[in-house]
Amino acid sequence: MISYLKAEEARKERDQQIIIMEEQKRKKDLEQEMKREKELRRRLKQQERQQKREAYEAMKRQKKLMAEEMHRDLQSQEEFMETRPQAETPPPVDDDGGLIGILLVLVAVTMVVLVGVVLFCQYDPACRELLASLAS
Repeated sequence: MISYLKAEEARKERDQQIIIMEEQKRKKDLEQEMKREKELRRRLKQQERQQKREAYEAMKRQKKLMAEEMHRDLQSQEEFMETRPQAETPPPVDDDGGLIGILLVLVAVTMVVLVGVVLFCQYDPACRELLASLAS
C-alpha cells in the first residue's frame, strides 16, 4: 500500500509538473505572440510614418515644380510682352457728339413748332392776319 501511495504521489507530482510545464509553455507562447504583435504594430507605425514622410516630400516636390513652371510661364509672358511691338494709340478725337445732338434736338423742336403754327394758322383767320402783319 505504501508503494501504491508512493506511486500515486509520484504520478500526481508528474501530472503537476506536466501542468506547470504546459502553463509555462502557454505563458511563453503568449509572451511571444504579444511580442510579435508589438513588433508588428511598431513596424506598421514606422511604415505609416515613412509613407507620410514620402507623401509630404512628394507634395513638396510637386509644389516646387508648379512654382518653377509658373515662374517660367510668367517669364516667357514678360519676354513676349517686351518683344511685341507697342500698339500705337490713336490721337485723341474731340467729341462734339453731345453738342451736335443738342443742336439737332433744338432744330427738330423748332421745326415741329413751326409746322404746328402753320397748320393752326391755316384754319384760323386771326392767326393769318397776325402772320401777315409780322411778314410786312
